[in-house]
Amino acid sequence: MLEVILNIDLKVMSKTVNVAFAKIAVALVALAMVFSVVAPASAQNVEDMSLEELIALVTQLQAQLGGGDDMSGGSDAAVCPYTWTRSLNMGDTGADVMALQQFLNSMPETQVAPAGSAGGPGSETSYYGPATGAAVSNFQMKYRAEILTPLGLVNPTTFFGNSTRAQANALCVAGGDMDDDMDEDEDEDEDEDMELSGEASVDAIEIDDVADDDIEEGEEDAPVAEVMVEFTDGDAEISRMDVQLLGDGEANTNTVEPWEAFESVSLWVDGDKVAEVNADDEDDYLDEDAGTLRMSGLDIVGMEDEELDLVIAVTVMDGLDANELTDWDISVEAMRFFDADGVATTEEANDFELGDDVTFTVQEAGDDDELDVSSSSADPESTTLILQDDDEEAYVVFAFDLDTDDSTNDVEVEQIIVDGAVASGTPVADLVDGNDVRLLLDGDEVDTDDVTVAGNTITFDFDSGDLVIDAGEEITLEMEVTFDALLPVNEGSEISFSLTGNTTKIQAEGADDLGASQISGAASGETHTLITAGIVVLAEDVETSTDTSGDNDTLGEFTIDFDVTAYDGDFYITDNSAANTGSDGAVFLIEGPATTTATITSTLTSTGDEDTTGVFTVEDGETETFTLRVTADVATSGDYRVTLRKVYYSTNTDGATGAVERALNPVQDYRTDYETIQAN
Repeated sequence: MLEVILNIDLKVMSKTVNVAFAKIAVALVALAMVFSVVAPASAQNVEDMSLEELIALVTQLQAQLGGGDDMSGGSDAAVCPYTWTRSLNMGDTGADVMALQQFLNSMPETQVAPAGSAGGPGSETSYYGPATGAAVSNFQMKYRAEILTPLGLVNPTTFFGNSTRAQANALCVAGGDMDDDMDEDEDEDEDEDMELSGEASVDAIEIDDVADDDIEEGEEDAPVAEVMVEFTDGDAEISRMDVQLLGDGEANTNTVEPWEAFESVSLWVDGDKVAEVNADDEDDYLDEDAGTLRMSGLDIVGMEDEELDLVIAVTVMDGLDANELTDWDISVEAMRFFDADGVATTEEANDFELGDDVTFTVQEAGDDDELDVSSSSADPESTTLILQDDDEEAYVVFAFDLDTDDSTNDVEVEQIIVDGAVASGTPVADLVDGNDVRLLLDGDEVDTDDVTVAGNTITFDFDSGDLVIDAGEEITLEMEVTFDALLPVNEGSEISFSLTGNTTKIQAEGADDLGASQISGAASGETHTLITAGIVVLAEDVETSTDTSGDNDTLGEFTIDFDVTAYDGDFYITDNSAANTGSDGAVFLIEGPATTTATITSTLTSTGDEDTTGVFTVEDGETETFTLRVTADVATSGDYRVTLRKVYYSTNTDGATGAVERALNPVQDYRTDYETIQAN
């Protein structure tokens, strides 16, 4: 192919000498790329072509390869018109990233990659990587008067932010015509200093603290002060700034040495680091006794009557001693700038607010880390769990939230101890299968090193990395268990679980182990009833009303409907009902200002078959509705209510022999509203 190109070169040069060498070179380069894909016959005949025919062939082959009609990149970008609506940075993906690469590839000096390479013309991708960032930097330099200068920046960034996006949209949105920009003098010295105007002087210099002035050892580029500078009567270029760093209230470095606490001090403009100086050696300091550091060669431009906001940040060392974990003062001691005529001015302490300081605190890593425990909306409602002897079904019985709130660092949980309780006093370990307990996060099981069920506690131990909560995030953990087959004595057991936020129940670490003051809160789960055989009682309806029985006397009437379902057998319930105590039928409580002097009557009816002795039958697998009616004639006026607390059932047809108590939870589901009753 090289021989063909040389022949073409000679042929072209012999046909015309007044064509610009740049155009010939463009044609040759294009032909060099396309001859790898054209037929050999075309290559053999090309030396007989005129210059015009050669250019036509180049254009035709460019179109076949997806190239533009201007090898200089001066034609419209294929993607234009287009509008970018968000800022882009390293690692971003999306169709707008591909559009950005297409736009940048339309200009030779901003191409993302060579043709044929990923990201290059015709091979654009949707990933914003280093090559895209470098191309964005080149675009910023090409249009630095529009992008960088208004921000007071000299050096480009790899960030496709507001200013860069605005310039790209200005070129691409209105039809995508960039020819005028491409015809600008390509030989213009882009490194030429921006032109300033006026005889600038400082109108204001103010230093202020930042919103969060607590930083930890080991933090990098942590903001500690904000500096506002404003020039009047002209523009200015800040060339250097002297920053003083001392222990709070100290006049020198004799007591606390900043080079033992800080690695570097940096200066930022609009989120971009524009300068950084080492601070970890006393020789780095302009004045080691005064703790003064000098940042030179800044080239930060401040426009006339516009506020220029600078941020001072520090990088803190690890493993600081106690005297370095303290409050620190930082101040700007001097600032040097040049105006449009090159006149240098140095503002020093006692001018404006130079010399004023702000205070920030360096604290031990992990001091701000925290973990809060709270009840979760995902905690399952109180229910009756029907267990089968051969059933391996797992049940979610408890859910709780863990929140790192304002924690500075991610929190890694090493151990959680959940407390359980059984109303009858039976140990949780007698009911829960210790080999089948797990925690779920978003439905997936959390890896654990070990789970131990002993007595009334369930202990989860985690390996490193098993359970990590990002700083400022909240997660919900669900505890899922499988129960052992119930012994007859444990039928109807009521079980609940809780978690207390303290170091005896949770072990976790952020930058360091969390202490007693860093773990807080508590979570309590609902109560669940366990049965393999017996009845389930669910409240259906509760009502209250009054009935006038005299001029100033009313009777309170309370009605509670509930369903009873039988499992694994037929069961029998007497039609007895009693207030406060009882051993068969239904037991209820009446609450009010003077229930001991009230005259209470009650009845219990059911849709179930009733024999002549007043015993209802609930057949296996069937559900019957029961109605408890309570009437109260009280001696003391006031508000009264009724709660159904227990239902007794038996396998004996008399409904009383061997009756088993079924306590009802949660009580509010079986409770009426208050009713006002007037006494005689």
